[in-house]
Amino acid sequence: MDARKRNGLFGAAAILAAVGFFVPTEGYQLIAWLSAALLASAGVIITSARQGILATSLVCIGANGYLFSQKFEGAGESLCNVNEVLNCDIVNSSAASEAFGIPITLLGMGFYGGLALAAMVQEERFPQLFRVNTLFALVNLVYSAWLAYQAKLLGAVCVMCITIYIGNGLLLWAGLRGLKAQGKTLFDGIEKAATSRSLLTIARPSWWWWPRA
Repeated sequence: MDARKRNGLFGAAAILAAVGFFVPTEGYQLIAWLSAALLASAGVIITSARQGILATSLVCIGANGYLFSQKFEGAGESLCNVNEVLNCDIVNSSAASEAFGIPITLLGMGFYGGLALAAMVQEERFPQLFRVNTLFALVNLVYSAWLAYQAKLLGAVCVMCITIYIGNGLLLWAGLRGLKAQGKTLFDGIEKAATSRSLLTIARPSWWWWPRA
């Protein structure tokens, strides 16, 4: 059953990626390709939760990286601007796009970069990866909901942002699948997560950007 679901997701991703080449509008092309990337990541999660965390993290790094690049003067209009509603620039230039003066996309690149790095390390060295990833995913989903609400107040939709929100959902799924495969639950030995290599590796890149007292 898992193989059928995985192949179905990969097939749908391939179709969307191909459709993207024939869509005349850049914004809709990007939507097709981002959707394909998310579907492919879901397929990878079914194959391997750890590899799925890596694949999803890379998608989120790309989305955050693009939004961060649009923060620079002279960057021009975002590719994901389709109209006044589907408009990344409106959301990406709002007050909610920063935390303590730091672009949240920069923090996002650090976080997902650390997560990708942790996912690449052998399981024996990072046994707490799935638990730490799941805890972060829960927090990130709550924050994503708040950001989505802020975008609603602006009357705009950021395609790149939504990609990251969905990515957080996929990371939660991957973490829960990984824990299940290990025969564990989220709260089994949760106290070990606070001092684990996984937590340090995932969180440390983001800490670099926070202002120091």
